[in-house]
Amino acid sequence: MRTAFKKISTVVGCAAVLATLVSAAPAAESAAVPGGLKVSLQAPQAVAGSERSLAAAGCAPGENRYNRTQSCIKAPGKLNITRNGRLEGVIRFTVTQAMQLHNSRNFSEKYTFKVTGIAGNTSAVTAAFNVSCGGSCRATNHVRGPRAVRAGTVISGPVNYHDSTTTQHQDRAKYSLTFLKPGYTTGLSRWESMTFRCDDIIRGSGIGAGCVFPRYAPVLTTMANLPHIRANIKRIQQAGPHHYGKRGNSPLTRATSTAVERANRRVACPRNRPGRPAGHSCDEYPFAKTFQGASRTRKPDWGWAWVPAREQNAQGGYLSSFYAAQRVLNKDKFWVAV
Repeated sequence: MRTAFKKISTVVGCAAVLATLVSAAPAAESAAVPGGLKVSLQAPQAVAGSERSLAAAGCAPGENRYNRTQSCIKAPGKLNITRNGRLEGVIRFTVTQAMQLHNSRNFSEKYTFKVTGIAGNTSAVTAAFNVSCGGSCRATNHVRGPRAVRAGTVISGPVNYHDSTTTQHQDRAKYSLTFLKPGYTTGLSRWESMTFRCDDIIRGSGIGAGCVFPRYAPVLTTMANLPHIRANIKRIQQAGPHHYGKRGNSPLTRATSTAVERANRRVACPRNRPGRPAGHSCDEYPFAKTFQGASRTRKPDWGWAWVPAREQNAQGGYLSSFYAAQRVLNKDKFWVAV
């Protein structure tokens, strides 16, 4: 599926991700131990990226981008080493995390810590990475530590996740990076991943439990395979004023309620609509199973057309496959590209 990169105005998901946090308070440092470690990570600006694989070449070119099933975040950090209130050493580093979600209960993440520069007295510093998640989610950390931190140090390894939910569960991974040096207070930074959602609700086509980043709105492209339906959708999207489903405007929101579906159909495609040509069926847009359907909006934001029944029959299969593959649940947003 093709999409253009889209900037998010607020720091979201992986952007909330690497917040700057510091170690022990200076008062405690001066009262008990003359030396201290103070660590900070700089939060990146997360950008919604392409739906193609971001991880094929590591983080590039998907650095600090995410899509429905992948996130790749790289953040610069700094460790200040002080003694008796004076700076005596600095270690600069990057933290890179590439998380891959899958249509299964199991997903993974690659963590990489890399020293990019040192100055002053940085001897005997070690670093340890830890991760956890809650509820029905469990994280297994394969990153060895604590490890010595020197010029050129790279600490890397996988984290494996498993979510046992039988319905749906939304969570974030919780991370910590701890620096130690004998005779110095501990340097500690904590942050969280982008929110992910795992569910065991999707059924059909052999798809079972799986996980996605729900903030990313996927794009339905298969309506382009149905010429008459495509033309109807394009006409209504262009008419506006909200241009529902058209990228850069207002997304559609899935509705799984039968009552919502019936109400939309009664307005857009009533059974007694006159003038139906032989072999044709009434096609409405926005789709009946959305919260932007005909009973919930006004023209010209909705419309209908007679289309070949064969296209109408195929449309249902395309929609079901899209909802399953992208794990689009009730109230999830999505786009329609025609």
